[in-house]
Amino acid sequence: MSALLASARQNLLGEEPEEKSAMEEMEEACCGACPKLTWKQKMIGCATCMFIGCIIEFGSFFRFMNLVEGDPAPFAEMYTLGNVVALSGTFFLMGAKKQCRQMFHKTRRLATVVFLVTMVLTLFLAFFRPSCDECIPGRVPLLILCICLQTLALFWYTISYIPFARDCVISACKRTCDCSDLDK
Repeated sequence: MSALLASARQNLLGEEPEEKSAMEEMEEACCGACPKLTWKQKMIGCATCMFIGCIIEFGSFFRFMNLVEGDPAPFAEMYTLGNVVALSGTFFLMGAKKQCRQMFHKTRRLATVVFLVTMVLTLFLAFFRPSCDECIPGRVPLLILCICLQTLALFWYTISYIPFARDCVISACKRTCDCSDLDK
């Protein structure tokens, strides 16, 4: 309706339409598809996406033996999809555009880059099929390493939104790993 009014106003007043960036057009399309949500609806949407993402991730472990036996695609695909679904739950809380901007804030930049790179690397290692499996030596251990790093990066990214959570985790790790008490 507002587009119709804007069009009529432009025709009557002879105004030139403003050019919108691709991001603005995409955000407008998304907002048009989803009406304004209440805080409770946003929380339900976020929790639902995170729950579904965790279920998909958990379900991927039923395919772990395929990974170990040399067919990594089903496991990697499901695990990465689960992470993407879980992470997209935060779009309900603040919107996709704002979420993407905050992902690359200086406190989250490293975790975001590690998460995205390990996701792409996981999928590449899982689906890239050279003429021989020997062309990528250690493919399965590399996949397992990427999956572990992906999980740790997502955890580090997620706790960056909780005040002082990173400090608490670092403090707990320091206390756990401190071996100076053994000398006494």
